[in-house]
Amino acid sequence: MYLSDTGGHGNLWVLDLASRQSRQITFEKDPGLIMGVPVWSPDGLRIAYARQFSGQGNSTVAYWSVRPDGSENSQFLPKASWLTWSPDRRWVYYVDMTGHTGGSAGRILKMSTADSTTVEVRREVANGPAISADGSTLYYAKLLEPVNGLWDYEIRAAHPDSAPSRLLAAISGHRVPAWQGLHPVLSPDGKWLALTLNDTFGTNLWLLSTTGGPMHAVTDFGDRRTFIARHVAWSPDNKFIFAAVGEGDADIVFFDGLLR
Repeated sequence: MYLSDTGGHGNLWVLDLASRQSRQITFEKDPGLIMGVPVWSPDGLRIAYARQFSGQGNSTVAYWSVRPDGSENSQFLPKASWLTWSPDRRWVYYVDMTGHTGGSAGRILKMSTADSTTVEVRREVANGPAISADGSTLYYAKLLEPVNGLWDYEIRAAHPDSAPSRLLAAISGHRVPAWQGLHPVLSPDGKWLALTLNDTFGTNLWLLSTTGGPMHAVTDFGDRRTFIARHVAWSPDNKFIFAAVGEGDADIVFFDGLLR
């Protein structure tokens, strides 16, 4: 499953790994609509994705869900961001954007997929929730008060999800891509959190142990200007990470004779 602007607008596509054939499952055309961050449900029956109309602020981000065949495409969270599924699919964790006027963070809530009951999980300013396989531990990125307009982060763990949390790592705001924020993605075995962090020239993937300790890089793009989408995916055997990677560059060009 991936996002592609083939056809002139970003839409969701599903790739069959056996046949290598892709199939488009959404067909949006409104140029003001932004779509992104698709996430499979653990049972493979639904795909949740974010929608926002440009120019209307972060409070208008909503989550929709669609089946892999393109059916039942509808909104289920009107003002939310940073969604993740619990491994048993009983809950979706997300950041509540109701009444939020700036940034991309707020309190973390969870909603029952059975009856839409909503429970407050974390009241502090946070984003990027990730839940362990047994549902016992919540990992998330807590935002600290900005200094000179820059948010610093703490990766924290809470067991259970609403209990007092412990610090796993402090991350300078300089290392967080400003255009996407920070969303830790938990490995299936619960041992590692994958993070996309800025290095000297671009973004690399880093791993943080869920027991704490120093982070280590698993990619090194050197002096290439790389960009990695914020939500990566682990293979079920914990051996691989799938990530959307882009590369950019810029030139300084001198134009002569444009003004007469």
